[in-house]
Amino acid sequence: MSLQSKGIGIVFDIDALGGGAYGSVAWRCVMRHLDPKRLAGGMLFHGDTNATLHGRANDHCIAICGDRVDADYVRSTFADVEEPGLCPPERRFIESPQLGREPLMRAGEVDEAGCFVEDEWSRMFHDRCKDTGWGYRPRRITVSLTPELRAELDRMMRL
Repeated sequence: MSLQSKGIGIVFDIDALGGGAYGSVAWRCVMRHLDPKRLAGGMLFHGDTNATLHGRANDHCIAICGDRVDADYVRSTFADVEEPGLCPPERRFIESPQLGREPLMRAGEVDEAGCFVEDEWSRMFHDRCKDTGWGYRPRRITVSLTPELRAELDRMMRL
């Protein structure tokens, strides 16, 4: 599965997200509003858009792709959301086939249970999932976790 698959991207204005940690702010917005169980089987991508990289915009995109992705669900969920950082409705979404031409990086996927899965545990996605109520299932843990953090991860893996 890739960006060439069916999909939809949600576009954010980097300046309106506050600069520095704009990716994290955008992820939390997406994760707060979308039900991960409705994204099961989808791949998640993120990054700055082509227009941004070529100096024509200052946008960041988080995309959900896959054969079972319900773009109408994502579009209708975000159509009327008013949160700082979301682009205006007329440029809030990038859809296939244009989405496939964007230089987005794979972040992870949503498994059949609705948990975010990434190849290796990261504190960033651990905290994003915890803060938004998403389950989290990293494939590998290559760092030592404190007992408290490990217990927290074990709870999140069971959601």
